[in-house]
Amino acid sequence: MQLMSPEHRNALPSDYLLGTYKIQSVLGDGGFGITYLATDLQLSLPVAIKEYFPNELAVRKGESVQAKSPKDKEDFTWGLQRFSREAQALAQFKHPNIVRVLHFFYANNTAYLVMEYEVGQNLASYLKSGDTATEEELLLFLPALLDGLETIHNQGFLHRDIKPANIYLRAKDYSPLLIDFGSARHDLGRRSRSITTIVTPGYAPFEQYQSDASQQGVWTDIYSLGAVLYRLISGRVPPEAPERVAALMHNKPDPLVPAKKLAKSHYSHHLLEAIDWALQIPEHQRPANVAVWRNKLLWPTLPLFSHFPWLKELAVMMGLLLIFGSIWLIYVTKSTDSPDDGPEEVEVAPEPNSRVPNSPVTVANTPVVEPPNPTLPPEDLPEPTENSLSPAIAELYAQATQRSKEAENRLPTAPLRIVTGAGVYLRKTPSAQASKLGLLHFGTVVSEVRALDQVGETWHEVLSHLPEKGWLSAYYSRSLRAEQRPQVYVEIGKQKLQQERVSFGDLVDVCNFLQRASEEVPLEESGELQWLFLQVLQRSLSLMPTGQATNSPYQEWLEKQANCVELENEKWQVKNRCFKELQERYHFLPIATYPLPIGQ
Repeated sequence: MQLMSPEHRNALPSDYLLGTYKIQSVLGDGGFGITYLATDLQLSLPVAIKEYFPNELAVRKGESVQAKSPKDKEDFTWGLQRFSREAQALAQFKHPNIVRVLHFFYANNTAYLVMEYEVGQNLASYLKSGDTATEEELLLFLPALLDGLETIHNQGFLHRDIKPANIYLRAKDYSPLLIDFGSARHDLGRRSRSITTIVTPGYAPFEQYQSDASQQGVWTDIYSLGAVLYRLISGRVPPEAPERVAALMHNKPDPLVPAKKLAKSHYSHHLLEAIDWALQIPEHQRPANVAVWRNKLLWPTLPLFSHFPWLKELAVMMGLLLIFGSIWLIYVTKSTDSPDDGPEEVEVAPEPNSRVPNSPVTVANTPVVEPPNPTLPPEDLPEPTENSLSPAIAELYAQATQRSKEAENRLPTAPLRIVTGAGVYLRKTPSAQASKLGLLHFGTVVSEVRALDQVGETWHEVLSHLPEKGWLSAYYSRSLRAEQRPQVYVEIGKQKLQQERVSFGDLVDVCNFLQRASEEVPLEESGELQWLFLQVLQRSLSLMPTGQATNSPYQEWLEKQANCVELENEKWQVKNRCFKELQERYHFLPIATYPLPIGQ
């Protein structure tokens, strides 16, 4: 047997016999599974086989796939059941634009999903850095893609991971296939804190970052497909949803430049408005379903009755009215009892679920048919006004602003990413199993060279303080705009504080970042970061054993934070006065109203 390359060291080797299938090569290796190109030996046909292999929970021992540890076994088994249920759901679809399931079986202590293989490549492979598609090229596959997605939704199913890498284009006619559904992966990620690869930055809406899956629906997939279209017309991936939410929470403009502003001279107005509609942050402001969205996206290409089904009934009613009106007109012209005052205006009530406006439609004044025009939020939010400040406070603001500008000027001009995981390694190749080049601490800012979409995972080649450039997983990093840096620092600090499973070492890493970052941002964010630092410090102390820490691994940390920590009832905690001093120092900022943490 011929072994796979080091990038796919967890994969089965080529020529491996898996039942009646013979493995040829690896098509993709993501965080949730490995997809192979194989040959069906009975039919002599190529197939694609996806193996359940959550690499953050599992290892391969020989041919068998096993949980990494006893505590991961329950999550591994639960995820395997979800993988099986998703396969059963996918097998029900017989649609030309949804990947077709041929077989499902268990082997090697895991499960395998056998799918039809067609020659082509995913949309991400067509998109080189900055490439875009014309409107004519979009229309080659978009209608069929919408049909496939609508079929999925009509069966009560969601894709949950729509992105260029999961839209496959057949080579023969560029017709699309939706592949690599993410429902099972997302469910397992919500259950197990070991799984971090559950969203694709830029393509996932904000509700997918939350643990409550009840907020997700057809609008979730519509956002993701809208993000794909945004990438196709602009050459750039939309800003990540949490970054957009953070900006709006701070009364800052949405970092997403609207499609109708970005590309208005190259695409139809209705297409750009439809993309902006899909990318609204609140779920209720997006299209309610694919049918509604299709009417806006494909406005000039659909028959008029497809846009407005009620027009067909209205046309019939108007025809009948015309007939009866003519009969009535003939009758009154022959009548000598009263003068001819002309036909009366006849009202036609709209259908209960039609798109007719609330005002009645009249024969004498037939309405002009307009495309749906959803209400979109204003493109620019007003900047907050500043209150008059005392000279001393104004000086504090000025000093912090100057430090922030100096920190921003030290950043490279290339696209940036920030590390959002603690203890993340830079890899030699885009794989979690690749050799390590060095450690990147939480909050490290790196320069992005290029991005590469794998199956179920995105990697970025970056430059950092390390001598070699290497690869960083998108799941442990996020894009960073220099002007959004202060808000992002606060956001990722809060996310780390709220993370359920976190080690003492991780919290120390976060504390070091928060202390450094508080000296590199404007005054309001500086106060917020200092408050977060005290809270993260308190949580790190809660993970320490009770009693004195002399000659223990924690002694150095306690000595470093000696001014703010104390031993009370055999437990280490942050001194009450440190929180109060921070509130007094920044009495003019919102943090002055924050309640003290429990126990303080």
